[in-house]
This record gives sequence, structure tokens and C-alpha cells, in this order.
Amino acid sequence: MKKKALKWILGAAIGIAAVTGCCMYPSAAERSNVLPDGVMIEEMDMSGKTPEEALAAVAEMVEEAGRKQLTVTDGEASLTMTLAQAGLTLKNADEIEAACHTGLSGNYIQRFKEISDADSGNKVFSLELTCDQEVLCDALKQCQDQVACAPEDAVIVRKNGQFIITPEKQGRQMDIEKTADAVTEAVEKTWREDGVTAALEADYSEPAHTREELSVIKDELGAYETSFAGSSSGRIANIKNGAAKLENHVVYPGEEFSFLELARPFNAANGYALAGTYVNGRNTPGMGGGICQVSSTLYNAVLRAELTVTERTNHMMTVGYVPLGADATIANPYTDFKFKNESGYPVLIEAYTYGTMLYVRIYGKEERPADRTIEFITVTEQTIAPGADVITYDNTMPAGEVRVDQNAHTGYVAAFYKNIYIHGKLTDQILINRSQYGAYPRYITKGSA
Repeated sequence: MKKKALKWILGAAIGIAAVTGCCMYPSAAERSNVLPDGVMIEEMDMSGKTPEEALAAVAEMVEEAGRKQLTVTDGEASLTMTLAQAGLTLKNADEIEAACHTGLSGNYIQRFKEISDADSGNKVFSLELTCDQEVLCDALKQCQDQVACAPEDAVIVRKNGQFIITPEKQGRQMDIEKTADAVTEAVEKTWREDGVTAALEADYSEPAHTREELSVIKDELGAYETSFAGSSSGRIANIKNGAAKLENHVVYPGEEFSFLELARPFNAANGYALAGTYVNGRNTPGMGGGICQVSSTLYNAVLRAELTVTERTNHMMTVGYVPLGADATIANPYTDFKFKNESGYPVLIEAYTYGTMLYVRIYGKEERPADRTIEFITVTEQTIAPGADVITYDNTMPAGEVRVDQNAHTGYVAAFYKNIYIHGKLTDQILINRSQYGAYPRYITKGSA
């Protein structure tokens, strides 16, 4: 009863003072300029603190919250920073400023009411934290490289007789504004927890080629092999280097493949060595000599896969590793071997050496009838005899001694055909090419000493 009476008397006195304008004595809190009992901000008791001390305590709470970790993720990519780096700031600063002056400002009735409410536990204030959008967006922009990536196509390789496919990956570019909105929402709701996790909002781009697209590659469409027995070490190195570049190359529907583009530049840095090449009818050392055996072997595999040859040139002289008409030379910068994949499915080229043999196989999706077979034949239409020996005399060699610098080459005109059989019966013969090979004389050196 005494407390209630005291409150009633005090209330009445306040009412009288309000009406008459009489002044009453200030409270102890007012006299000392400190917050009254019962003022709470979050879980911190601000009683007895000056406004400056209370505001400093609030700043410390915000600073402590700013040390918490923010994780922004879409499940695959993620980035982390502190809430302070994300621009953590006080959203209800005006309300907290007023809270830190509870019972210390306004007219006497207002101050008394605030003190009374605090004493009865009605002055508990919550911090509302958010992110400064300019600071947050700048921080996200600085992290863009951590999450941005270009799309990656699916990759297929043939290894140990098996097809192995690495799946495609989407490209990703962070949407700064949408991510900033997601971060802000997460911070405002969960900043009191040990850490904040927010959604990474991004724009995604699809790769050009997928695992599903490559999964149709199962069948051998065409294959060919040639021997490089007796070749020089440099020529063998060049054949192996060319095969390695060709190995596991995929040609997609509608694409045109250029062997010259794949193989060059012809220098040591690109794996090539000096070996014999033919220039104007003479065997001359050159970088990449022997690479034409790779393009010729590929040519024959392409023919058997029945892909579309768009560019092919025969050698100036015959070669020993394929029949007449079955070769395909390349020469930098203009002479190329090209073919186009006009099927509806991608094809994979397998190329490797084993012992003294070069193997090229082409895989894809077989759609040709099982009872249809093909073969390739050469018909020699003309034979051209080489001319007389070209003799060079050397006075450092004994008279009568002869050295053969280059053997003679017989010239030919040859037609190269594809025969098509249905149920083993020849139904069509198609001229693939007509090639002319030059006749070149023997080059010898005679002693004249």
C-alpha cells in the first residue's frame, strides 16, 4: 500500500505541477545525467551509464557483430568476408540514440514517464543492423573474380579402350545488386547468430557442348594405319608429335577440321625436329619433316568414316607408306588437309604410335547399314619415266667414285576410287581423286680429282 500510495501521490504531484507550472525536484538520474534503472539495449544493461557511455557500448556491440563471418554461396561457389567488410551499420540509429537519452530529455512529465517505464521493464531496445549498400556492392565487386567463371564444355577422351567423359560446367557471373539484396536480408534477420549465410545470386551461361552430346560416341567409323619403319629419329619424333596433337580431338557437327591449323607452328618449341622434306623435287632437311604421314593416315581414316573431305593435295612425288592417291600433304602456310563433319553427331579422333606403326581411328555414332561395305582402290592411268641423272662433280672425291644423293622417282597419274558394296555386291564406284606425281631424276655426285 505504501508503494502504491507513493506512486499515486507522486503522480498527483506531477499532474499538479503540470497544470500549475510548478517545478518539482529532478530525480537522482537527472541530477547525475545517467540513464535510469531498467534501460536495456539488447542484453546489455545501460543503467547508470551516461549517454556517451551507452552509445560507446552500442558501438562496441556493432563492432563485435562486424567481426562475424559472412558466407555468400550458391552451393558450388562461395566467398567469405566479415560483416564489417560488408558494410555492417546500425539501421535504427535514431531510436538507439533516443534510448541512450531515456529520462534525460523532454519535459518533466515525459522524462518521468520514461523513467517509470524503465523501472517497470518497458524500456528494452533491440539493435537493427543492416548493410551500407555502397560499401557492400564495392566489396562484392572485389570478390567477383572468386566466383566468376566461363562455361566449360564436356570433354571426352579414349583411354585404355574406354571412353571417359568429363561433364560440362556452367559459366557464372555474380549479379551484384541481387546478391547485395540477399546479403542485406540475411544480415538483418540473422546477424545475432555465430555467422551469416546468404544466397549468391548469379547469371549462368550454358556451355556449347554437353556430356549428353558426347555420350553418343561409341562406334568405330573408320580406321587406318601406316608404317614408319626405317625412318630417321627426327622423322619419327615428328610423327609421334603430330599424332599426340591429333589424339582425342573432337569435331562437332558442321565443323571443318584443319590439320595444318592443328599442327603448326613447325618449330622446336612446338615439339618438332629436323627431318627430310621434299622441296622442288629435292630432299631437304626441314622442321616437321614426316608430318605428312600423319595427315595422310588421317585422310584414309576420314575416307573410311565417310566424312566430307573439303581440301586435299597429293605430294609432288610418290610416298611409300600409302597407295597412289591415298596421300594428303600439308605445307605451311597454304597447303592443308581439311574435312567437315556433316553428320548429326560429334566424332572423336584417336591417334597414337606403337612400335613402328601409326594408328588413326575415328569414333562416332554409326548410322550406315550393316550390309553396306566400302573399299578403296588405286588405278594407275599413266607412268612417267624419270629423266637423265643430274650429275655434280666434286674435285675432293677420287675420280670414278660416285655418290647417290637422291634416287630417281618415277612419275604417275593415278585415279583413286571408292567402291560401295551392298550384300557383298558392287553397286557403285566413285572417283575420289585423280593425282599426278612428278618424275624426278636421280641426283649423283662424281669424283673428279
